[in-house]
Amino acid sequence: MTTKIWATKQEINQQTKQKGVTLVELMVALAISSFLMLGIFQIYFSSRLTDNMGSALARIQETGRVALDIMTKDIRLAGYQGCLDPKQGDLIVSAVNSPTASLADSGVRGFTVAPDWANGTEFTSADIASGGSSGRSALKGTSVIAVQRAAPVAARVTAVSATTLTLAANALDINKNDLFVVASCNEGHLDRASDVSSGNGETQITLSSDLGVQYASADAPGFVMRFLSTVYFVADTNRVNSAGNAVYALYRQRDTSSGFVVEELVEGVENMQVLYGQRLSTGNVRYVPADTADLNMGSVESVRIGVLVASTQNVQQGNDELSYLLPGITVDHGDDTGINHLSDRRIRRTFVTTVNIRNREI
Repeated sequence: MTTKIWATKQEINQQTKQKGVTLVELMVALAISSFLMLGIFQIYFSSRLTDNMGSALARIQETGRVALDIMTKDIRLAGYQGCLDPKQGDLIVSAVNSPTASLADSGVRGFTVAPDWANGTEFTSADIASGGSSGRSALKGTSVIAVQRAAPVAARVTAVSATTLTLAANALDINKNDLFVVASCNEGHLDRASDVSSGNGETQITLSSDLGVQYASADAPGFVMRFLSTVYFVADTNRVNSAGNAVYALYRQRDTSSGFVVEELVEGVENMQVLYGQRLSTGNVRYVPADTADLNMGSVESVRIGVLVASTQNVQQGNDELSYLLPGITVDHGDDTGINHLSDRRIRRTFVTTVNIRNREI
């Protein structure tokens, strides 16, 4: 048996070709891979930032649109009292503890939130002024707008006596102690239901006093509508975002038979400013804030509303140090005191609309 000692030249060349990667080659490969990975991460984070910005802007657009739509529908019908033309006659108030003495005057009211702004109103001890059990006080420096009207959904009166009104059905969902409007095209009353009973397809509403009007007559039929009293304001939600900054929202306070009920409508509304379009004796219309000394709310024919809406989370790379124009004021950056907005990385947009009050148009 012969033992092979010397390798052939071909075998030596083959072994040379099978050598490993050198340190220099490995470092070059790692450097190239690192640059590629860095580029991929940059594209990912850039796409994520763009996506967050797009989502935040879409949410802001939706919030601004919904906030103005809700208030517009209510304000447009301010002072509505059914078939009865407010220019021809006002409701006779017979309700116990009525929130108004004249719907023509209180159909729309405005306030600027300052110390003791609610004194002398029904909101003095309400959540909107004092925080109350819900802790929702209107934000300092913002506007508050109150609307009173009858609901457009009505039920015809089929019978009337000194103490009761009879309706075909209680589709209006009027309950005991609820305020309601009963009106024809000639006259109307604002009353409070002492009691409500249903049966045999009819609903009877017990009156707080004798209205003295035959609302069931064929010549001047009467219709019953729910009475709505609502207030819109901006307040702190008592929630914070991931950076610990306060989140604000648009709220609505409704006057019900059991007292005021506060509802959060849309998150992200940081400021609201309202100007009131008053028809002057000259025929011109001026737009002024609610605290204008000679403003007559009974002559207000339109309302200009502006809201400042912010994203919930920080989505910008730099702080928002822009100024925003709202009706009557400029909202600058600084602390979030109601007039200023917080200098943070949230994005903001303003939304403004002018609403004509149908019952007061010429």
